[in-house]
Amino acid sequence: MKRFTKLLIAVAIVAMAIPAFAAVENIKVGGDTEISGVLRKNFYYFDDQHLLQTTTRVYVNATLTDNVEAMVRLINERTWGIWLDADVHDANAIGLDLAYIKVSDLLTPGLALTVGRQEIQFGEGLVVGSAYVPYANYDELNDLLVPELGKQKAFDAIRVDYVASGAPVDITAFMAKVNEDVWGIWDGNLYGINVGFGMDVARLEGYYVRLQNMGETSENVTTAGIRATGDWAGFGLKGEYAKQFGEWWGDTNKGWALLLGGKYNFPTAQMGSYIKANLNLYSGYDGGSDNTEWLTFWPSNVAQRIGCINYALVTQWNGVFSLNNAQVINIGGGIRPVEKIGLSLDWFNINYMEEPMWTSDKAVGNEIDFALAYDYTEDLSFGVQYGILMLGDALSGPMGDDNPWQLIGSMKVVF
Repeated sequence: MKRFTKLLIAVAIVAMAIPAFAAVENIKVGGDTEISGVLRKNFYYFDDQHLLQTTTRVYVNATLTDNVEAMVRLINERTWGIWLDADVHDANAIGLDLAYIKVSDLLTPGLALTVGRQEIQFGEGLVVGSAYVPYANYDELNDLLVPELGKQKAFDAIRVDYVASGAPVDITAFMAKVNEDVWGIWDGNLYGINVGFGMDVARLEGYYVRLQNMGETSENVTTAGIRATGDWAGFGLKGEYAKQFGEWWGDTNKGWALLLGGKYNFPTAQMGSYIKANLNLYSGYDGGSDNTEWLTFWPSNVAQRIGCINYALVTQWNGVFSLNNAQVINIGGGIRPVEKIGLSLDWFNINYMEEPMWTSDKAVGNEIDFALAYDYTEDLSFGVQYGILMLGDALSGPMGDDNPWQLIGSMKVVF
């Protein structure tokens, strides 16, 4: 009798599982592995570095019936030869990089709901783009000595996207949990909404982002911004302005940021060559009683705007809040002399907007970054990056006379 009962239970379990398996329409499995070798000299905290590190990601994406999708991506990031306390750092640790459920055309066509760990970015990531900032709050489960090369950026969030069917309008709104009050420190939520309008030759976006201390309703960093991008006869132009409001640490927020840029893509006969120019401004502290500096929390792609070496130095030296008080002029270009090889060169002129505490000089320096990419196959690529920051008077005092430079080689496979 017991065997018969167990058999009935087994049959019932299989019967219930069959519809679940039948609901799966498509499953994709893939990932990527990138190995980087880093050589750094004259960096402020980490004077000389020569190391190798690996980032590996594996994902499973399931498309189900009724416009339901499930995504899980695991990640391991580690520096070769590092074996630290397994309770804090573990070179073999597997982290949860993505884990979300997405429902498309929910209740009405064009409406999508995504719940779980996911990547969220407004524009090019000036205000919202990554849940982690190098050397400030990067995931401690994994061990990277060069975390600005890390790939983790997802938020634990609830997100709604809507694309109108009869008008060139799209809306993205989200709520992310950025800190849960477990140890009685502070409880933080991040809210955001982005509204985009598409036109024939341009796109206009407006956004509102609020970092809220849930324990003190008056404590918040609220950012409102507008962004415009367009393309005219090969000229790509962009502009973004953001202003901060609210109150943080008892002081009124008055920071602002401005991004302007242009890029010209030469005709295809010129092997995909381009030139570009960008101006990035981030307000600094003016010595008054207000928070006049640009308060940075969740940006992405910062190195592309202020230079790879400058980004590493800023996040090493002063932490996340120092991604401000900067005037950066960027001029660069690129070309593909042959089909599989791409070359790029960037120059960054970097100055403080306000005088730093230790000097009256504002010149941070001039950074030159060169990159070579080689697409060996569709799946395998190699890369070499070299950069040097020629220090200005503002940094030559605290950092010395030796210019920081780095050489990074990489090998990446996508499967």
